[in-house]
Amino acid sequence: MRKNTLIFILSTMLMALLLTACGGEATPEPTTEPTAEPTMEPTAEPTATAEMVNSNAVTVEDQAVSAEGTVTIASVTADQDGWIVIHTQADGAPGPVAGFAPVSAGDNTDVVVDIDTDLATETLYAMLHVDAGTAGEYEFPGDDGPARDGEGNVVTPSFMVTMANSNAVTVEDQAVSAEGTVTIASVTADQDGWIVIHTQADGAPGPVAGFAPISAGDNTDVVVDIDTDLATETLYAMLHVDAGTAGEYEFPGDDGPARDGEGNVVTPSFMTTMGNSNAVTVEDQVVSAEGTVTIASVTATQDGWIVIHTQADGAPGPVAGFAPISAGNNIDVVVDIDTDLATETLYAMLHVDAGTTGEYEFPGEDGPARDAEGNVVTPSFMLLTNSNAVTVEDQAVSAEGTITIASVTADQDGWIVIHTQADGAPGPVAGFAAVSAGDNTNVVVDIDTDLATETLYAMLHVDAGTAGEYEFPGEDGPARDAEGNVVTPSFAVTFP
Repeated sequence: MRKNTLIFILSTMLMALLLTACGGEATPEPTTEPTAEPTMEPTAEPTATAEMVNSNAVTVEDQAVSAEGTVTIASVTADQDGWIVIHTQADGAPGPVAGFAPVSAGDNTDVVVDIDTDLATETLYAMLHVDAGTAGEYEFPGDDGPARDGEGNVVTPSFMVTMANSNAVTVEDQAVSAEGTVTIASVTADQDGWIVIHTQADGAPGPVAGFAPISAGDNTDVVVDIDTDLATETLYAMLHVDAGTAGEYEFPGDDGPARDGEGNVVTPSFMTTMGNSNAVTVEDQVVSAEGTVTIASVTATQDGWIVIHTQADGAPGPVAGFAPISAGNNIDVVVDIDTDLATETLYAMLHVDAGTTGEYEFPGEDGPARDAEGNVVTPSFMLLTNSNAVTVEDQAVSAEGTITIASVTADQDGWIVIHTQADGAPGPVAGFAAVSAGDNTNVVVDIDTDLATETLYAMLHVDAGTAGEYEFPGEDGPARDAEGNVVTPSFAVTFP
């Protein structure tokens, strides 16, 4: 029994040693399920908050208030929705509000603002305001105060306005050009627009025959193509505004008539001649001492030239001179001619200016103009012999201080001028009197008896400056005879 017990103990010990030798690990004591310790999610290193860029800005130019009582703000850049508010000036700074218009966050261009023209001052301020109260409701004074730029300044540039309405049109009666155009002498406009040619209907402006764009400010010699089939004898040059799509003629539509300072539509009337009115009138004459001839009248349907042709084989030949003329009526056109080339008979031929404007091109594009019957407009005229002459006798100065010139023959209107004697030749003027072209007899001249000398000279002068105005020294110089000599006989006088 004892032996069996010993064997059992040894067997148990042997088994324990074998298990240890085999590397068996001791079974861990049971524990509660481990839980992960709470950990913070990794986060990026904190960075500085991005700074908003302030872009508030307003650009505005000096301008005329429109006929509708508006001003235009060229550009408004805003960080949030708001208002562009037009402030008047008070004590050199922004004052009461004359008008406002909404602007959106971002860029706004050509913002039109209705203003109270009775309240407006010469200097205005375009102030950017925020829309900080009820959205879309203008609340100033109130929540919708001024916006500021990046430096903290109120955004409020000033600009000048002209309140006076300057709309005006000047137009003259005229012939419609060969190209079917009329020319409006001047157009002054407070804003871009149109000069519109209206026909006449029942004594008032009717359907439109043509139009042309004009710019704000002064426009001169505005050429307008018209429908000659539609045109009436009386036309109206009506100023219209460009109030719709810029640069697009919209009438009937937004582009209605402009008004002047008194509220009247600006629309002067003018007469036109639709037929060919080319004509030239010229008289026989003496070539002036300066080598010129004068064409009494030239009527032309377009700008051109009056060209003096010499005579060759009984017809117009080489050119002796030319001068520019304008479309319409031209009076007393003076033309310098080559007197060495001139013939006894000359032709005053009307030419068109069909090539480079203002440049005489004949032979070339500037050929002869024709009348309504298709004939070249070229009347002939004779050059007369120089007949300038003065006859005077020795005489006593009258008790009234006058002398009498027996006869004066003059090729043109002028003056008989009494010169004193200085160093044996004509000197200072003692008196003068007007003479007419042709024969003048017993011409009485008042003289300055204190200035008069014992020998005087009766000198013929031309009236070459302002007609009827004595201008010597000046344009009214001495006349010459056929041999080129100054016409100035001397005579002796005695004093009472």
